[in-house]
Amino acid sequence: MYIKTGISGFDKLFQNEGIIKENIYLLKGTPGSGKTTFGLEFIYNGAMFFNENGIIISFEEIPEQLYRDAKNQGLDLKKLEDEGKLKIIFSSPETVLKSEFIGEEGYLGNVVREMDIKRIVIDSVTHLKRISNTENEYRENLYRIISGIKSKKVTGMITEEFYNKLGVAEYVADGVIYLRNRKTENLKNIRTLEVFKSRGQDHISGEHYFEISRGIKVYPLIKDNLKIEGKEEERISTGVEKIDKMLDGGYIKGTFNLVVGSAGVGKTIFATNFLKDGLENKESVVFLSFEESENKFFQFTGSLGIDMKNPNFIFYHKYFDEAVVAKIIYEIENMLKNYNIKRVVIDTLNTMFFNENLEKEKIFINQLKYVFEKYGVTTMALLEEKKIMGEMELTDEGYSFLSDSIIMMRYLELEAVIKRVLTIVKARGIKHEKKIFEYNILQNKGINIIRKMNGVSGIMSGAATGKIKESINEIFQPLEFLDSFSEYIGTEASEKERKDISQQMKDVIKTLKNNLLNYLELNEDEING
Repeated sequence: MYIKTGISGFDKLFQNEGIIKENIYLLKGTPGSGKTTFGLEFIYNGAMFFNENGIIISFEEIPEQLYRDAKNQGLDLKKLEDEGKLKIIFSSPETVLKSEFIGEEGYLGNVVREMDIKRIVIDSVTHLKRISNTENEYRENLYRIISGIKSKKVTGMITEEFYNKLGVAEYVADGVIYLRNRKTENLKNIRTLEVFKSRGQDHISGEHYFEISRGIKVYPLIKDNLKIEGKEEERISTGVEKIDKMLDGGYIKGTFNLVVGSAGVGKTIFATNFLKDGLENKESVVFLSFEESENKFFQFTGSLGIDMKNPNFIFYHKYFDEAVVAKIIYEIENMLKNYNIKRVVIDTLNTMFFNENLEKEKIFINQLKYVFEKYGVTTMALLEEKKIMGEMELTDEGYSFLSDSIIMMRYLELEAVIKRVLTIVKARGIKHEKKIFEYNILQNKGINIIRKMNGVSGIMSGAATGKIKESINEIFQPLEFLDSFSEYIGTEASEKERKDISQQMKDVIKTLKNNLLNYLELNEDEING
């Protein structure tokens, strides 16, 4: 049978979303990691919400100190004690070890029976070391206390200071939870917990972020062995009709799609087109910004004549660092679930690179991707390329494998003119357009596809070659001849001259047709077929 600790997010770490009734759990951590607070909240929640009265045995703090510390976290222990739901016992290890206290007919057993106690916390068994001369004696004393608690048919939590090596308590307890309080690379403090052992039930492994602020809140990592059903074949518009055609109908619903480009190339505008299309279809959409504020976003879109103010539009802004990654996932998942979100934009993935070792970031992005897929959300993630022009270093951070499609947007210098071009680099499961297209940005519209970039190669390598003007001239020269011919046929001409002109006209039409086919990169069968 399982019971709830009532600690926000903590029960979700375990199979059946609770801990096993009448097991003893060790809370092990460094000073300031939250061990005592964890134990106090476990007792408080049991008495307050689950009709399970509790005992706190303290070797360190007198009751008045515990009342004060708990009150700072919103836990009124004194009130519970006055109501007969809680008892605080301040004692010494020597006293607790005596049979008159821990024995079956001892003091503790009598209190358990009289108050119908279901939960016990001991803070902290580290003090047993003070009265134990050897490691074996410490083990015997610890085992005596744990056995005494288990015999009372209660669920217990005991705290212990953290040491570098495995201690006796890890072997004796049914469950072990490590609590850590460490500094990140940017010198911010971060609290994590890890379920090291949980006898009799599965749990989610890894370090889980938690915070202490008017209580404890745990943000569980995503369990990586959960299965997600296959993606639907329903198509979702990118918000740009011609790009939808390039993708044979748009993005596949529930996919994670990357848009790569340098600053100013139009990534955010493209993302706005994508979300605006969702709003026009009565969908709820989210813009996740890890840099830009909401006011700046609305100023930017307003300057383009695109109104994004809509009750179905959510702007989520959070400055990104390692200390909040799990919290971000937790908040985003709740948002997707509560508001039935259909589309999400991430601006940008680059802000997630908070240290040189990118493995943690990749794990985070993969978990974020999993959450989006779980709820069938179609995602457009923006990635800023470092180079404005020149040779492309596509997704050098290694995020290409995470995405279902990649659209590349970039600047191009051609014939002394700066142009914007885009191409679909990858689109998993889609028969997509492989050509390169020129586009511009229009007021009140956003991204506007102009034409295919025919007659030019090497665009993505940054070394474009070819001359559009010469290609077009090859088409216009025959047209000039036809224009002159139309004037000539109005004049008198001999039969021989007419035959010669007729043959020349056939040759010109043939040349014109070939030039057009070459320019459009088509063959005659495709036209006639």
